Amino acid sequence: MIAAFAVCDEPEPGFVTEGIEDALTAYQATGLGAWAAGAAGFMPALVRAIPKWIETVTIYAHADNSGREGAFRLATALSQRRVEVFLEGVA
Repeated sequence: MIAAFAVCDEPEPGFVTEGIEDALTAYQATGLGAWAAGAAGFMPALVRAIPKWIETVTIYAHADNSGREGAFRLATALSQRRVEVFLEGVA
């Protein structure tokens, strides 16, 4: 199951977050597309939900083991699609 919430239909940068509230906050603050995984473990599956025309994604994850793992796995999958990826919150 992919738990995804998306607000995006333009070729602009986007955000991926663990939770719905975080995605809505990112969207409201920037107006850019945002996808919420629903939980860190679902983050890697979002690679299938992010449209092919998206060129840059910032992944916001919690700085715990599951957040880091989910963010890094998604970042790897997006990088293989030649998407530029930035990681935030995983330090």
